[in-house]
Amino acid sequence: MVYIVTGLPLSGKTTVSEIIKHQTGALLLNTDDIRKDLYPDDRLMPDGDFTSEQIDGIYNIIPKIVKTIAGGNSCENIVVDGTFRAEEQRRAVKMAAEQAGHQVLVLYVSADENCISERSLKRVKQG
Repeated sequence: MVYIVTGLPLSGKTTVSEIIKHQTGALLLNTDDIRKDLYPDDRLMPDGDFTSEQIDGIYNIIPKIVKTIAGGNSCENIVVDGTFRAEEQRRAVKMAAEQAGHQVLVLYVSADENCISERSLKRVKQG
């Protein structure tokens, strides 16, 4: 099974992804971690977001990673944790997983505005 966990920044995607990982033994692919691997010296935008170049690079490589891992039969479950701002980004991962013979479950994580604001302030304070 490939789980695509999507939602707004700070909505709780990574928390949900970690729960799925621990309950299923899944491999976790997190867009934040992939960005750090692809662009180790690059900075985020002033608002803390990825640059458009980083977004394109991340979401172009994720389907390839999923297809390689899922097609290799070395991993039964994969969790892909990311914002997936565009439908075509989710669709590309879904297609890659299905081509490798995996079922796909897309989970949209949401949180209310106050919760997201509190998480944002906490992150700013943590640096």
